[in-house]
Amino acid sequence: MKQFTDWKESAIDVMILILYRLFHSYDTQIMRSRYNIGGEHTFCDHLTGTYNLEKDSPQLNEIKTVDQIMSDVKAT
Repeated sequence: MKQFTDWKESAIDVMILILYRLFHSYDTQIMRSRYNIGGEHTFCDHLTGTYNLEKDSPQLNEIKTVDQIMSDVKAT
């Protein structure tokens, strides 16, 4: 975030928006790894049968990188 703000102070609402979007990006990575659909994380072997994509029908969003999040916030 410091790179985004060039090490200057920034409004609290901008910082909260960045943290909010980062949280959702990490949450999306975890959800995708549950169902073994992309992402960089994997679950332990004994947990892979716990989640059923067809039964659960989760909403799996696009995973955004930190750079994408920063440029999206900058554009708004």
